[in-house]
Amino acid sequence: MSRINIADKETLDKVYELLQGKVKRYGYRRKIIEGQPAGRIEYLFDAVGMTPATMNFSTGVFNYGSWADVWFIKDNYPCMLQYSGVEGYKLNKNDHTKKIDGSASDVANTDYGGNAMSAIPLCWVNRYEEKGYHYFIVCQTKYDDEYEAYAHTDRNGKVKTYFYYPMYKGSEISSKLRSLSGQRPMNGKTAPQELTLAQANGAGWSEREFLKDQLLCDLITLITKSDNDQETVGRGHDSGGSSATDLLTTGTLNTAGQFYGYNDGSHQMKAFYIEGFYADRWDRLLGEVCVNGTYMVKPDATGN
Repeated sequence: MSRINIADKETLDKVYELLQGKVKRYGYRRKIIEGQPAGRIEYLFDAVGMTPATMNFSTGVFNYGSWADVWFIKDNYPCMLQYSGVEGYKLNKNDHTKKIDGSASDVANTDYGGNAMSAIPLCWVNRYEEKGYHYFIVCQTKYDDEYEAYAHTDRNGKVKTYFYYPMYKGSEISSKLRSLSGQRPMNGKTAPQELTLAQANGAGWSEREFLKDQLLCDLITLITKSDNDQETVGRGHDSGGSSATDLLTTGTLNTAGQFYGYNDGSHQMKAFYIEGFYADRWDRLLGEVCVNGTYMVKPDATGN
């Protein structure tokens, strides 16, 4: 048996360097002045040489390229989350109307004490701007002090192994904002009304947050190597009107897997098991406001 003398900083630094060499980092940089969505994205670190993911609109199959076994894809799953914040059970990844054991799920049951959610595994990210490029690098562990788990850090500063994101557009059911299949999405509410309905689910429940959306958007750009999500994942429901009756009933992509989309404007798109991640209706984001044309965001989830 051997041990490292913790006072031997030189030895510790060497061990740290060896560990870093085994940790994978996936990144891209975006050329700010480049006009073409695909042409402005360049892969960095372990993403170099990987095949981008894309939706094949002709065959109706999502091609993961080289990304299927990367942790933020492989460890992402759909589930029913109880009001208490405890997982009830995991859903079948290819048919959300079923549990993973094949029995019927509560994904459309308004009497279930919780909501249908997508579990997003822990990601440590490094974002910065330098010499005409935006940089995004993601790692499964805290590679160094430049990496932060912004989306996975709660208001008390605790880093969580997962965060949960609603699988469906929120619907008002019995004075709560719910994420369930077979429902008409809510619209026409004020921001305070929306927040009150979301918080009615119980402690810890809220609305969509900028930091979580930002991570998911960056991950989509990373795996597709493009800024044009509508071209690589799916256009989403962006035509046909914006009134409540024009919104699509939730659950139309329950059997479509983790990622899916169409290249028309009449269907939903899906990413990370989240149906309608974009399009269909305008969604407010906590932690982001636009003041006189300037976007202002919270740097982390702590504070008010």
